[in-house]
Amino acid sequence: MRLSLTLFLLLILLTGCTTRPEDVAPGSNVSANVNPSPTTNTLPEFPWPPNSSAVMSIPSELLVKTGSPAKLADVDNRLRRALQQGGYEKFGYYHIPGGFVVVTQLEQFDIATGTPLADANRWSTTTAPPKLFTVEYFRSLIKGTSGHFRVIAFAVTNTPFQETGKVVAASEAATLASGGSNSLPADVRDQPYGEDYQCNALVYEFLQPNSGPARFVNSSALLASRHLQKILPYLEQPL
Repeated sequence: MRLSLTLFLLLILLTGCTTRPEDVAPGSNVSANVNPSPTTNTLPEFPWPPNSSAVMSIPSELLVKTGSPAKLADVDNRLRRALQQGGYEKFGYYHIPGGFVVVTQLEQFDIATGTPLADANRWSTTTAPPKLFTVEYFRSLIKGTSGHFRVIAFAVTNTPFQETGKVVAASEAATLASGGSNSLPADVRDQPYGEDYQCNALVYEFLQPNSGPARFVNSSALLASRHLQKILPYLEQPL
């Protein structure tokens, strides 16, 4: 009888010392045995969904080795290297649903060919004058000088999206590269790059007329591949 009473008291003591997570009062110092929250993404938000002037899907085989495990870090490294080789030294990173965006600096280009303007005119936010005695030169004498600008955003995400008419203003586009993070945080880089991911190059084109503010070009006269002519050759090189 004494042994049974002792076991009964011991059982009560053990039961009273067991604290369930739902029994912990707010503000209590008792730690519940639960999984910690995932690392919070620290990237700024990109204006999303997009309304680009031109778009091109980048095949996964240009970004990662087929059949090999890959992470978003591998995709980022591939894109970053191609951008640098194409002369894009300044770009910014942003968060989008299911992934990230890397955006190039605003550049000025030739609307006839899609080629970036030469030297400092490429990155100047001031409209470059046309070459002397060209058709554009004589036209500018009558109508004034206009300029064509763009930013290119590579969106890497496993979440499908559609364009909904959300326009990026020229003033906003001019600061995207400097306003974004200079690199991907570790919690994003370590995520696996699976078959559900896709990469799209989004071109945002702007026309600066000879007078008045710059305006967004809803549909570019050039294919996205022409806008990406300084980048695609490096993405197409063997991994």
